[in-house]
Amino acid sequence: MSGSKFPWQRLLGEAVVIVASVYLAIFLQERADDRERTEEALDALVQLREELRSDKSDLSEVIAEQREIYRRFARVDLWLSEPGTTPADSLTTALDSLAYSNRTIFPRRSAWTTMVSSGQLRFLGDPGLVVRLANLYENVNPRLEYNGWFYDQKNMDLLGDGVPVIWDATRGTFLTNDPPGIAGLRNRLRYLHLAMNGWYLMYLAEYGEQLDARITEVDAYLSARGRDSG
Repeated sequence: MSGSKFPWQRLLGEAVVIVASVYLAIFLQERADDRERTEEALDALVQLREELRSDKSDLSEVIAEQREIYRRFARVDLWLSEPGTTPADSLTTALDSLAYSNRTIFPRRSAWTTMVSSGQLRFLGDPGLVVRLANLYENVNPRLEYNGWFYDQKNMDLLGDGVPVIWDATRGTFLTNDPPGIAGLRNRLRYLHLAMNGWYLMYLAEYGEQLDARITEVDAYLSARGRDSG
């Protein structure tokens, strides 16, 4: 009786070995796939870090230009405070510069978009890092872009429509000697100066702090994963 059972026991044992081998192969393949996807996610994160660094470089340039714009607003206000002594060429140049040189910042997001669309974020294995990066890309950056657009729109509304009513840039002369009219232009320029340009400078400084924090965090993460911080 026992002899008749032996072939079935052997077949059962072989079946178990085959099934176990298949599951082991699947497990090892999944581990290999996970390692590959993790490496791809790390490569994408390296690219993301480079984009953050480029944004930081752009930010420094934009802040420098916005500070110069702040000084131009102050000079224009001083000249408009005494219309009879206004240096025509200088005022025209300053107003033209304010109209056409209002640089704002638009952060890069190519690497982040790739990581999201490819499902790479989970392979980083750091939910806290992902949440903080998501806040930067999905909350902070869109708000930054919107405020830059809003600032530029208000700038063009005044310098494109308001200034020409008071100042003839072609002839370099005021179109009105009406003090309330000139005062109204000064008030609108003051709004751009303080409520837009001055505020934008403060906002860029706050943005720079958040950008520095994310760059430092990504550097530390990549270093811990054996990737040179560069």
